[in-house]
Amino acid sequence: MTTFYRTEYSKLADQVDDALDDMVIAHKTFIVTGENELPDNARGYKLPVLLDNGDTISGEEELKARLKELKRIMKLWDKFKSDACFIDDDGTTC
Repeated sequence: MTTFYRTEYSKLADQVDDALDDMVIAHKTFIVTGENELPDNARGYKLPVLLDNGDTISGEEELKARLKELKRIMKLWDKFKSDACFIDDDGTTC
């Protein structure tokens, strides 16, 4: 699962958090006060930090690039899901 570590007051963190919500990506967000609250694989990175698919992403350019990639993946994923509801011969619906 994608995990996002951020401080409470950060414009960049707000943008990342909002983008993840808008894309409807399963994720958890943790508000931390400093690096000492980060897991070992995220220590040494500047907040905000995104842990995604085994990668640790930090810094404005890197975060925005990952969001762009996630948006592309979600757009592709949306092509293959359906909002259709079918009615069986006996009248049951989905």
